[in-house]
Amino acid sequence: MSDYLTTPAQFAIVPIPLNANLNTYVLNWFYANPEISPSLVRHYTAETQYKSFVDTKTIFPTAKTIAVVINPWARMVRAYFTISALMNESLAHYNVSSFEAFVTSLPSSINTPHWFNVRHPQHLWTESTGFDGTVSRVDYLIKAESATQDFAPVQQFFKSSIPLALPTFPEMSYQSYYNDTTKALVASIYSEDIDRFGYTF
Repeated sequence: MSDYLTTPAQFAIVPIPLNANLNTYVLNWFYANPEISPSLVRHYTAETQYKSFVDTKTIFPTAKTIAVVINPWARMVRAYFTISALMNESLAHYNVSSFEAFVTSLPSSINTPHWFNVRHPQHLWTESTGFDGTVSRVDYLIKAESATQDFAPVQQFFKSSIPLALPTFPEMSYQSYYNDTTKALVASIYSEDIDRFGYTF
């Protein structure tokens, strides 16, 4: 198996919006490893504007990519609280009077190209389909719910025993926020993420 000593490599993190800033914890992991941190490459615009896998590979063509995804039902709880806190004119088409109102307003919300468009599924940041139908994906896909297991290949590459430490977020206990209607709506809107990443309610 190759490692960073025999096969030096750059690593770039693909920041997915509204996923509890989980990419920050991957950044912290690199910085906690002084011998490893030089392998991390960053781009201010890519991070602050939540550039996708395609954009990240354009900026860093040879870098290995990492992305962290979260259960879509949990992500909607995070989105609700985030947008409620950021509420301004550009977000007024989201109804944040309650969580139920927020979710039921999603199908009729404006489909903007901005990163804070809640209707954009996570897989838009983790993969790309070429003109010939070839699908390219991030090198390391980490599910927040199984981060210890999913991050192990990165640890092995760097010969590090330091685990990826993800905190427990309130939205990870997302079930209590839902009723049958809102549960079904999220399942419909984010069906591709649910299928791709193997999520269940």
